Amino acid sequence: MLYGAEAVEAALPPRRASRLRRAAGAKGMTLVPPARMPFGDPDLIRHWDGPKNEEGGLLPWPVGINPKLFAWWKCLEGPGYEFRRFIHRSRKRGVWTGCPYCAGRLASVTNCLATVAPGVAAQWHPKKNGKRTPKDIVSGSSEQVWWKCPKGPDHVWRQSLAARMAGHNCPFARVGSFP
Repeated sequence: MLYGAEAVEAALPPRRASRLRRAAGAKGMTLVPPARMPFGDPDLIRHWDGPKNEEGGLLPWPVGINPKLFAWWKCLEGPGYEFRRFIHRSRKRGVWTGCPYCAGRLASVTNCLATVAPGVAAQWHPKKNGKRTPKDIVSGSSEQVWWKCPKGPDHVWRQSLAARMAGHNCPFARVGSFP
């Protein structure tokens, strides 16, 4: 395991590591060994969104695990997977707790209803769901939303997205159903 400045250089691209050391030195701070890092594992620094956090005055080593501090994080798995989370919630036993986009807790361009099931998204009710759109909801969500069937103007109903994804369609358009 590497310590101090060596850990920075190993975990970050060279330009960012150099910039971080200069910024820490200018503020009278020093980089501490990984055992005293808020993350416990230098690999987690790869998820630290340096530019966004530096704008807010946060550097990864001096901040500690203050439960009141939010930080920006970046997932390496998907495009635009950036999110804010309390620093102390970003690790569990020194290990990265994961990305909320990859876990299906936040909608992204890769897991939203509009991308995963455009046919179902086409029946999204444009007014009854407020300002939300099929791009704002995760395709596997159990949230109840409003739907509008193209087979009739009165074919409007509320149903969970999970039920729609499981193949449940308009209750009014079913053969033999009662209105």
